[in-house]
Amino acid sequence: MEIVVYALTAGAILGLFCYELTCRLIQARVYGPVENPFITGKSITLYWMVLFSLSFALLSVLLISDIVLSIECMILFAIFFCLSVTDIIISKIPNELLLFLIINKLIFVIIKSDFSGLLKNIFGMVAGLLLFMMPLFFGVNIGMGDVKFAAVIGLYLGISGLLQTVIIMAIGLLLYTVYLYITKKGSLKTSAAIGPYLSAGAMITAMYPLINLFN
Repeated sequence: MEIVVYALTAGAILGLFCYELTCRLIQARVYGPVENPFITGKSITLYWMVLFSLSFALLSVLLISDIVLSIECMILFAIFFCLSVTDIIISKIPNELLLFLIINKLIFVIIKSDFSGLLKNIFGMVAGLLLFMMPLFFGVNIGMGDVKFAAVIGLYLGISGLLQTVIIMAIGLLLYTVYLYITKKGSLKTSAAIGPYLSAGAMITAMYPLINLFN
């Protein structure tokens, strides 16, 4: 119970920080004010704080058997949420957040004293880079921010983690497409921010790595 209280408190603090950070990252990339429900509106900062608090509390319960992993996933959630909101609003993935992911990986590698998988992580980075650059050769438009994000996910989770992330991303995009058809709000040609789906896939994979290939 004590760890849940700590998680709630940390979530509220980090939620406020991440809101300010996201606003700054967005404002640095656009001209003029940005109006969006994610960052503007009455009591929006409170919503971020509550969301982060509840999410951190949930993570602390789900991963209670591994405190280090629980803390790592809380930080990942914060980075992924900022990244997703930014991508949804301005269709850009800030390099600063990708750098935070790399630094976070290095910190927890040191904390866990687990250096054995670093070579596999590098292979994962190369795999992510190549996998997401392939559509460009077939004339499919994909942002370089998504390519870099996939490479960093490969670095963070390795090849097997990257594969699981991509599968979850594909399922999410499929469900979104089905939703568009059902509601008649779009079609296969409707563009969608990939960042949130990659983030969700990577978050789930970090918590529950199901694919053990190449490991």
